[in-house]
Parts: sequence; C-alpha cells; structure tokens
Amino acid sequence: PEQVDTAGAPVSTLRLVCGDPAIMLTTLLYGLVGGPGMLMDELFPLWVMTQLGAGGFGMRTQQIGLVLAAAGPVQLASQLLLYPRLANKFGCHALFRFAALWVGFVVFFMPLVSLTNMGPPAISWVLLILAFSAMAIGRVATLTSLFVLINNSALPAQRGTVNGIGQSWAATGRFLWPWGGASLFAWTQSNGLAWPLDYLLTFYTVTIVMWTNAALCHWFLPRSLDKAKVPTSAKGDDGEVHLMKMDEDTLGQQPCETGQYEAVELGDMETDDHDGLDLSGGHDVGVSSELAMCGDDPGIDVAEIEETQLVK
Repeated sequence: PEQVDTAGAPVSTLRLVCGDPAIMLTTLLYGLVGGPGMLMDELFPLWVMTQLGAGGFGMRTQQIGLVLAAAGPVQLASQLLLYPRLANKFGCHALFRFAALWVGFVVFFMPLVSLTNMGPPAISWVLLILAFSAMAIGRVATLTSLFVLINNSALPAQRGTVNGIGQSWAATGRFLWPWGGASLFAWTQSNGLAWPLDYLLTFYTVTIVMWTNAALCHWFLPRSLDKAKVPTSAKGDDGEVHLMKMDEDTLGQQPCETGQYEAVELGDMETDDHDGLDLSGGHDVGVSSELAMCGDDPGIDVAEIEETQLVK
C-alpha cells in the first residue's frame, strides 16, 4: 500500500529510503569499499614497476600481467567454494566485517614483500602472487556480503531505488579514489620524506579506510540485515512473521468453515490445540504444525498455496 505522511500526502520511495539509516549507511559503504578497491587495482602495478631502491620490484608490464593472471584462479575458486560456506556459517554482516579487516591487514603488510626484492626473483614472485590473491579474496567477500546487506536493508519495492543510490556512491568512489590515490602515491615518490610519509602512506590510507568500514558495520548496522526486510503489515502483534507451508500429498483438499484456519497434525508434530480455531476476529496464531488455510470457498486446493503469511 502507498505510504502517506501525517497530512495524508503520498511519500515518495526516495524520501522513504533516504530516511532509513541502514539503507544510507550500506549504500555509502559501497562507495567506501569500491573506491579503495579500484585504487589498489591501480596502485599495485605502479608499486611493482617502481625501481628496487624505491621499494618496488622493477617489473615490466608482461611480468605484472603474469602476477595478476596467476591470482585469477584463486579468486574464482574462493568465490565458488569458500565464500558460500563462510556466508552460511557466519552471516553476511559478520563476514563483511571480517573481510574488510582482512583486506586492511593484507594491504598494510603487502609492502613488506619488497624486502625480498634483492633476493631470488622466485621468492618475490610467489609472495606477490600470494599477497595479491589474499587481497582479492577479501575484496570479493567484502563486496558480495555488502550487496546482500544493501538488498536486505530495503523492502522489495524499494530495492531499485536503493541499488541506484548504491551505484551512485560506488561511481563517486571509483572516480575519486584512483585519481586521489595515484596523486598521493606520485607525491610520496618524490617528496623525499621518511616513514610514514614515504610510498607506504598510500597503503596505510587504504588500510585505515577498510578498517573504518568494518567499524561502521559493527557499530551502526543491525545484525537483522542478515535476513531480508519484511513489511510491517506482514508481521503479527508479537512482531514475528508466521509462515505456513502446504504439503499437497499430506493435506490434499481441506474443507473448513469460512473465515477459519484449520491446523492439521502431521506425523509427530503437535497442533497446540488450535484445530479449527476461528480467526475471523483478526487474531494471529503461530503453531508448530503446518497449516492449511481455508478462505471463502470450502475445499480450497492447498496445492495452489505453497507459502503464505499469517497476518492480522
């Protein structure tokens, strides 16, 4: 139903979503995650191309391409095999925090790989591939979890608008961060200053932002975003959503009187003495058994109703 303000005037979807703190923060995080990610895609080649004495590896473009290509299968395998297990075990809210912390941790220590640039090249190559792969795995987990949180922060009818806001933040971040980060890295290469204002400053900046993202999620985003947002009208007086699943083979045709919900006992499940309870007064009932819902037409075919909500 269309929502109205206190004066009875319709409220636009944009106004509704802009007034929701969870929506605004999750979409803002998209820009704060996507921007640094684009910067690292730009910063990594610039760093490894830098001369050995300046903290780089003096690599050529072909060598950089091989390092990035070697990390590709690891990123693909993590997306297909590792991420689904972690998301099911911890939830997207916790996984976003852990992944953001992990990316910040990897970026913070990544420049230490340059300590091996005077040794055997094979060692540097292996460490660079591992470091970039570890960062890529964290970025995939961070972004994928954030996409789920963004969608769960909004009602189904609002998701188009919400994702449009998120893409706007992401586009802004992906425009500003590569420009600002590359300029910062170029400045640190020529400023002649000591740590922490040398080339490491850009890496530290990305680390601080990613850890800030994890803190924002921890302190300001509700854990309820692990589940899809449900309209208020779909909840009972107890604040819970009561779902009823129909089993065609067990229930078949269930005649009952108009305006009633008939509880049906299945196997060892209890009906909690709600059989045939008249709900015409508009009460919410949740029972541990599966329910068949009867409407104005006795003998309704419950096979046509696979999942519905018991609402007031």
